[in-house]
Amino acid sequence: MERHLKECLHGRGSDDDYSDDEYVTTGDEDMDKPLCDDDGENLGSGFSRVTKREVLEGALKRFQKERGAGGDSDDASDDKNKSPGSSDGGDIFSDSRHKKKPKTSGEQSADYNFKQGLEYYLGENNRPLDYPKAKELFLKAADLGNTDSLNYLGLIYDNGFGVTKDILKAKEWFEKGASQGNPRAQNNLGNMYKHGDGGAKDYSKAVELFKKSANQEYGPAMNALGMMYRDGLGVTQDYAIAVQLFHMAILAKNVAAMNSLGLMQQSGRGVPQSWTEAAKFYQLGAKKGCSNAKANLGFLYRAGFGVPQDYSKALELLREAASEGNGNGQNHLAYMYQYGYGVPRNYSKAAELYQKAADYGHADALANLGVLYENGYGVPRDMSKTTMLYAEAVA
Repeated sequence: MERHLKECLHGRGSDDDYSDDEYVTTGDEDMDKPLCDDDGENLGSGFSRVTKREVLEGALKRFQKERGAGGDSDDASDDKNKSPGSSDGGDIFSDSRHKKKPKTSGEQSADYNFKQGLEYYLGENNRPLDYPKAKELFLKAADLGNTDSLNYLGLIYDNGFGVTKDILKAKEWFEKGASQGNPRAQNNLGNMYKHGDGGAKDYSKAVELFKKSANQEYGPAMNALGMMYRDGLGVTQDYAIAVQLFHMAILAKNVAAMNSLGLMQQSGRGVPQSWTEAAKFYQLGAKKGCSNAKANLGFLYRAGFGVPQDYSKALELLREAASEGNGNGQNHLAYMYQYGYGVPRNYSKAAELYQKAADYGHADALANLGVLYENGYGVPRDMSKTTMLYAEAVA
């Protein structure tokens, strides 16, 4: 499971989200079927049938025109007249990166060891899931100069796969990969600085790393950088830039950004408020397997916002999201059991689901569970527990 921003951000069914609290899976977005191929594809509002590069270059030109005179600055770097993904004066659309040189025999050997290691890491292509073997092959590949292996060695220690979990050791490997320009390692290291894993939080450093990774058109980093602009972390808050970055991330095949953009449409941040447009982006994300998009779309079907009210559809989506361990989905599903929307009212089931979401630190679930303990619905009445839950919810 790769430590980049979780593909499906922990979003609420309202105007906020828990997008930065979780990390996630394989991170092989570049291995997925392209979301927008060379011929282009109409993805809804804001997209037309043009090529991916034309859309990205057009977005960059609009950004430079709108921001060029005043720019946006923060303590981390001077962002004037740069695209959001630029770093150290670099251009996210520079073609110089795409001119590949023929690989040497050593590089071919490094790539071979990495590929074999990844198969053992994922348990794919008839390989058994074998983390020690994967680590052995990643080390060989890293010694031969493969930077992706440095990133996956970080993931092994970060998650405790076949080794004792060691955040500091993970950070060391991410730092090695990031220093050698690996976009995944840069993004994963950026997340560590953002959340204070293995040291103090440093939003400016996180932004710097996200920009370097985004400059290589790495979708998760574009989405992560968009979240920093959306929340004003390490940069001046700017919803317009956040929206632009989410669009770019979607075109770079990042599924989480579909949910991120849906949240912006839902709340009217940087774009006109539209439940219908929010639903469209949630539907795209849900179709691609994003659990947060499933949860948010389930909420819309339950409430009838932007889509016809449909409790059956809501339950289907929320159950799927909840089964994937999504706290937002668990909270919304619990709400349906608490009030009997589409199912017989069941306070015990509601309490069970709220507790699961609360274990992830979901604020709404903590508050909702507090209500049950305060009234003795599905759980013994307990004012001490109620007070504790309410305190945690607002912490």
